Amino acid sequence: MARHTDRIEAGRAAASVHVERIADRTRTMRERHAPEAFERAFLGLALERGSTGVTATDVIEASGYSRGSFYRYYADLYDLLEQPMSSEAEAYVWLVSRAVEQGLYLEREFDRVLCVANDLLIHVEDRLLFYRALFSSDVDCIGFEEFCSRAIACFRASGYHVVCEGAGEIDEDFYYCCTTRSFLMYIKYWVERGCSTPREQLARQIASMSAPESAGMRPRFLK
Repeated sequence: MARHTDRIEAGRAAASVHVERIADRTRTMRERHAPEAFERAFLGLALERGSTGVTATDVIEASGYSRGSFYRYYADLYDLLEQPMSSEAEAYVWLVSRAVEQGLYLEREFDRVLCVANDLLIHVEDRLLFYRALFSSDVDCIGFEEFCSRAIACFRASGYHVVCEGAGEIDEDFYYCCTTRSFLMYIKYWVERGCSTPREQLARQIASMSAPESAGMRPRFLK
């Protein structure tokens, strides 16, 4: 009887340890999503009431996480604003660089630009809340000009060089500035209209307007 009781107690203890391990893993997995929850909470509130009307307490309450969790990741609300801006500018440059490399085997410039445009638009769909805030006049702490400057700085630091075959030399700063702002304006147009144009269709329009080989497909003004 004593042995039977001991086995029961041992089983209970093992079950308790197992349950606690599962709880620990659950807490750990939930904690990993905390930065995303804080960012979504801030962006949602900023779009709703303007960024100046949002406090750290508002973000914490809307996120569903604790104050301790917030300050585990951020020094203050300004730190929360800084991190997505920096990471998104880096992601933008990485996506463009990757798409350019993937498109090197393509013969037509149109197809290479299409590759870049499509990858960017897929990313924007995944990060739509950020881009809605980026282009909103009510969220003045996340500015279009600031994002452009950060993206251009990332391009300069990436180690890539502009090569223009069959053309005169082009200043890299000029190239980065023009191409970055152009692509972001395409994205801005799309986001502000609720992404109503199908992504594949918009990507082809961007490629038609941007790729030299598709000059015959470009819209022209006729009188």
